[in-house]
Amino acid sequence: MTGGNGLAPRGTLRGAALDDLAVALRLSRRSIDIATPFLSYPVARLLIRQAAAGRARQLRLLTAVNHAAVEGGYLDPDAVVAFHDSGFLVHSLRNLHAKLVSADRKWAMVGSGNLTVAGSNGGNAELGVVLTRPQARQAATEFFEKWWSASEPVDVSRLPALRKRRFPRAPERRQRQGQGGFYRGPVGAMLTAARADSRNSGYWLKIMSASDERTTPGYWQRLTWISDRHRLRGSQVIRKPAYAIGDQLVIYLTRGERQACPAIVRVKGTPRYDPELVRKHALKPDNHEKWAWVTDVEVVHAVRSMARAPSLGDIGVAAHSVRQQGHIHLNDDQFRRALRRIRGW
Repeated sequence: MTGGNGLAPRGTLRGAALDDLAVALRLSRRSIDIATPFLSYPVARLLIRQAAAGRARQLRLLTAVNHAAVEGGYLDPDAVVAFHDSGFLVHSLRNLHAKLVSADRKWAMVGSGNLTVAGSNGGNAELGVVLTRPQARQAATEFFEKWWSASEPVDVSRLPALRKRRFPRAPERRQRQGQGGFYRGPVGAMLTAARADSRNSGYWLKIMSASDERTTPGYWQRLTWISDRHRLRGSQVIRKPAYAIGDQLVIYLTRGERQACPAIVRVKGTPRYDPELVRKHALKPDNHEKWAWVTDVEVVHAVRSMARAPSLGDIGVAAHSVRQQGHIHLNDDQFRRALRRIRGW
């Protein structure tokens, strides 16, 4: 049962929270607070994309970064980095065990499930409740603020050291992950689809021509938009890119001395047809005649020199797949390989 906005009514008990969390984050307008000791990358990416579709600007994640959680496979460092790169303030409280999500301080859920695939998507037998009374939501907010004040900012540059100590998953844990699924909802199906098909991942490889300016690190710090090829069908402009706000694009420079990936950018707005902007600022004077789909972006990461930029082979992309293309989908593994190389991990 859900309300008119897609959220479960307050006081409702939930066996799997992923559907409610996705809707709450998408409808948020001011703030999102998340507390979870364990976190998996697929769930992190899904929730980040939902948050990007909302308007909240105060974004906080509280987790528990420690060797045991990473080694056991319960906390994925890449998931922590993903929240950090999407604009969340990320703190760690070593003894955190509570699970809480609050949106705009008007909606909150507490429960037993972590933000892992099993914990939020029906793989485990979990139970959560949407807080009913304003007093209860206020108390939850006060608890979060108390934990936050006792926590420490996460230095994401130190996370690779945790990853190197990660142990393989125990056989009994692999067996347990295959159980359950009784409470999975529509968003759970979305998560499954995203993991199975790169077209749902939110990751792209954006192919751009190399130039002297684009091979300098300072260029990527100044980049605020990209353009894609358009076509005209009569008076209609077609071939609009399918980028969504919050998607991340790995930039690949071709036709230069070194064909490699120097940067990752995040999509800030929906693509728009803007030939005038391209005409004024493009590298070639006639680019606006072919490349007038404009997308606002912000740089997330960039290499310090092209010598350190990963090649297509480094990130697991076949060279033939980018021929005659302006952009292609990347799967989770390809994006994470690019992220690690560009960050210098």
